[in-house]
Amino acid sequence: MIIEYYYSVASPFAYLGSKRFQDLVKKYKVEVLEKPCDLVGGIFPKTGGLPVPQRSPERQKYRLDELKRWSKFLNIKLNLKPKFSTLFFLCFGQMLFGLGEGLLIVSATGASPWNVLHEGIAINTGITIGTATFITSFFVLLLWFFLRQKPGIGTFTNFIIISIMIDVCVFNFNAPELLINKYILAVCSILLVGLGGAIYLIANLGPGPRDGLMTGLQKKTGFPIAWVRACLEITVVTIGWFLGGTAGIGTVLFAFGIGPSLALFLHLIKVHIADNQIKINNQ
Repeated sequence: MIIEYYYSVASPFAYLGSKRFQDLVKKYKVEVLEKPCDLVGGIFPKTGGLPVPQRSPERQKYRLDELKRWSKFLNIKLNLKPKFSTLFFLCFGQMLFGLGEGLLIVSATGASPWNVLHEGIAINTGITIGTATFITSFFVLLLWFFLRQKPGIGTFTNFIIISIMIDVCVFNFNAPELLINKYILAVCSILLVGLGGAIYLIANLGPGPRDGLMTGLQKKTGFPIAWVRACLEITVVTIGWFLGGTAGIGTVLFAFGIGPSLALFLHLIKVHIADNQIKINNQ
C-alpha cells in the first residue's frame, strides 16, 4: 500500500503529528510518498483560507491554545517564540558549518559541490570565494519567489555567516603538505559541517537558500528529494569544474559523507536534549 502524505513543512500541527504518523507507517509497513505543500502561497488562495497573521485575534489565540494543548497531550515540546539562546545556537551552528566548508576548500582535496561552483566563479571574476557564495545565495533566494518558498531568520543568517567563515578559513589557513593530512582535514571538515548543520537545524528558524531551492523544486516537480538534490549538485559541480573550481576526492567524500555526518550529530544532540529534560523533570 502506498500513502500519499500531503503536509506543510511550516505547520506546527504537521510537526506534532509526525511522530504518530511515523509509528503508524512502521506498524502497518506501508510505503509513504511525501507531498510537501505550500498552505500560504498555494492552498489558502484557492480555498479561501487565511494565513495566520490575517486571522482574527480570537482565532489566533484559539490556535495557540490548541497547539499548547496538543503539545502537552503528546508530550512534544513546541517552541513558538524562539528565545535568544535559540538564535545564538542558530548562528553558532552556521559558523561551524561555514568553518567546515572553508576547511574543506583549504584541504585542496576538492570542495563541496556548491563551493566548486563558488570557487570557479571566484577564479573567473577576481572576487573571493566567500563573496561568490554570498552572491550565489542571493540569486538562489530570488528563485524562492517563483517556487513560493518562505524564508526565515535562519535563511538570511545562513549565507551571511557562512560566506564570512569561508573567507576567514581561506585567508587564514594553509593546506597541509602531506597528502594523508589533507584527507584527514577533509574528513574532519565534513564532520564539522555535519555538527554545524545539526545545531542550526535544531534551532528551526528557516532553511538555507539551497535547501529551500531543493525542497521548492521537489514540490514543483514531484520528483523524490534525493533525485532533486543529486541533479542540483551534479549541475553545480559540472559548471564549477568547467570554470576552474576544484572537484576531487574531497567532493565525493562530502557528497556521500554529509548525510551520515548530519544524521549522527542530529541523533547525538537529540539524545543530549532528552537526557537533560529527564534530569530537569526528576528534580
